[in-house]
Amino acid sequence: FGSAAQLVVPRSSPIQTPYDLRKARVAIGSHGSGSALSAERFFQGMGIWEEITPIYASATMSLAELSQWEVEAVWLLVGFPNRALQETNRTFPIRLIDLNEIAVKSGFFTSYPSYTLARIPGGTYTGQNLDIVTFQNSILWVANREIDEDLVYRSLKILFSNRGLAQINSALPAARDLDVKKGLSGVKIPLHPGAVRFLREALFPPDGLSKTLSPQNPSQI
Repeated sequence: FGSAAQLVVPRSSPIQTPYDLRKARVAIGSHGSGSALSAERFFQGMGIWEEITPIYASATMSLAELSQWEVEAVWLLVGFPNRALQETNRTFPIRLIDLNEIAVKSGFFTSYPSYTLARIPGGTYTGQNLDIVTFQNSILWVANREIDEDLVYRSLKILFSNRGLAQINSALPAARDLDVKKGLSGVKIPLHPGAVRFLREALFPPDGLSKTLSPQNPSQI
């Protein structure tokens, strides 16, 4: 499933687009985090990275600073709905800003093809009436290449069983988007042989080629 970029501002903020963040304090995540890296890449592509003041802080601390008006915006790279964001929104109304149009125009997807389109449906957060179009990176299950093929295969079978999906969804709401049909979305590294075996069975059953997936790199499977 995906971890989506979510640019958050107070609902009453005059900020409408990322370009309005020039000279603003923007909390972008902890040093070395995927959130901070994606923010730097995005704002560099826009050409305004040098014009904002990045604040390196955890998601919880960033949202606390937003609610105290210590920062003008918060950048999160997380699954949705995000619980910390939901909690903040209950007492301090927030608003999300679309990122996709600027990402396309700036060549962001060309420069960083591991990021893919994401859509946060309207109603995901209280007060969010419209879909928010943004981008995401993929949450990947990474294994040592020496791990037994059958172990990887059986692990994936369990995860994508009805019981496995129900369990992970109950523990992590953002994982509701977990879908074997999206198994290759954003994947730019080699697949483990056990994953190849599982995906061949799941996506290309013996009764005919599945029409539900267009792999970015069909040769992987």
